[in-house]
Amino acid sequence: SELPDGRPGTWCFGQTAIKVGKRNGTVDLYFAGTDPNTPIAELQILVRGCNEAEVEQFMRRLFGPQTGQQGPRAEWQNREIFAAAYMPYEPGQCLIRMAPNRETTLIDDMRRPRTTAPQSP
Repeated sequence: SELPDGRPGTWCFGQTAIKVGKRNGTVDLYFAGTDPNTPIAELQILVRGCNEAEVEQFMRRLFGPQTGQQGPRAEWQNREIFAAAYMPYEPGQCLIRMAPNRETTLIDDMRRPRTTAPQSP
């Protein structure tokens, strides 16, 4: 896999699902390199059959009040992490993307206004 800034990355799929409201979210992890000790660059949770209110409640429980909103994308940021929830991502689906604040290129990509669904790294 390649990250948006051209760095080689590692995509780990098939992770244990996480409960988002009443639905299971599919978890994908992206690491900022190919070395086994490379730190995580991004975590994504795809929620099919998405209930937007449940996703928003899930995010508020984790991060508190939103720090931004741009169309269907809600944002949360604290000292350590930036998170964006696309509600919806595609019809019937929501996507949650989280990255450490050090991943400025990924965060810029998450914040970029879109007319289509966001692309995975």
